[in-house]
Amino acid sequence: TVDATGGVVEIEETVALASLPARAQGAIMKAAEGGKVLKVESVSHGGAVEIYEALIKKAGKKKEFAVDPDGKPVAD
Repeated sequence: TVDATGGVVEIEETVALASLPARAQGAIMKAAEGGKVLKVESVSHGGAVEIYEALIKKAGKKKEFAVDPDGKPVAD
């Protein structure tokens, strides 16, 4: 994402679940229990990852679940 002056505000990158910190991985796996993690993205601001967003398919429905690097859920 860029601001009105063309500066980068936010960067989203697709990443492997296995590359996440252990607490973030665990929280996402727990949220996906009985389902499947379809995709994981890291969201960076100012060069630091602040959020990991996972797309989860569970009981035939897709939902997003977001955590910080410590595995704490965050509002998306």
